Amino acid sequence: MSAPIRPTLPRPQGDMEEWASLLVDELENEFERISQAANTADPNDSFAPTNFTQTKALNAGTANTAAVANVLATLIEALRNKGLLA
Repeated sequence: MSAPIRPTLPRPQGDMEEWASLLVDELENEFERISQAANTADPNDSFAPTNFTQTKALNAGTANTAAVANVLATLIEALRNKGLLA
């Protein structure tokens, strides 16, 4: 099994305000890349979770399929509400 991919953030160098601006730009670019990757099908189709209970907590040791589905649907809905996912 391969190691998980861990994103790397730019290290602060010099002016903190410039560093923070660079960080925000890179995060926005990454969100755009993820959004494009997630929206490769028909642009009129979108993720539309239904019949779920909004859940932001998940006990990985005891979670069942329904609990994982609820968390996933909550995440999809949050990303759609923020405009990060179609």
